[in-house]
Amino acid sequence: MTVRHTSDICIATHRREGSRTRLALDGLYLCRACVDQLTGNLAQLPGLYDELAELLAVGGQAGQRVSGSPGRPLPINLGVAEHRGQIQAVLSSWCRLVVDERGVTLPESDEVVVTAPWLAKHVDWLAASQGFADDVVHEIRRLTGRAHRLRDPDRRLSTGERCRVVPEDGERCPGAISM
Repeated sequence: MTVRHTSDICIATHRREGSRTRLALDGLYLCRACVDQLTGNLAQLPGLYDELAELLAVGGQAGQRVSGSPGRPLPINLGVAEHRGQIQAVLSSWCRLVVDERGVTLPESDEVVVTAPWLAKHVDWLAASQGFADDVVHEIRRLTGRAHRLRDPDRRLSTGERCRVVPEDGERCPGAISM
């Protein structure tokens, strides 16, 4: 990879509103925090994916009812099932993009345990790609955050933070924590 100096400002959207402008690493379009977060999130995803597999079954209860279907629905958490599919699809998609752009060999499978570490090897290239850097940080951050919320929807939050309750329909509560 040819390293070139880019704009000094990180192009990624940072979580906190009003957060100060961050300097991008030399030759990259992302700051150190974004590169570290992307690397860390990719490292977490295989474990989170496996933990979500344990939450697929709705303990002794029926899952969501599908209109027009007779009988009881399958005892499955559709939000968890959908998110596991999203994790696998998004990681596979990023792998294909890297392969197409770099001309490297595709990972041997599209399993999360294979694709996430494979992508982690290409973080510097992604961070040096003006067209992809912000998108990959945002998508992987979103996948990881939602996996954490599905895994532990009742964790404590500070007053003023956004509610993290995720009902069976998979849509996060739009409210804020208050006293």
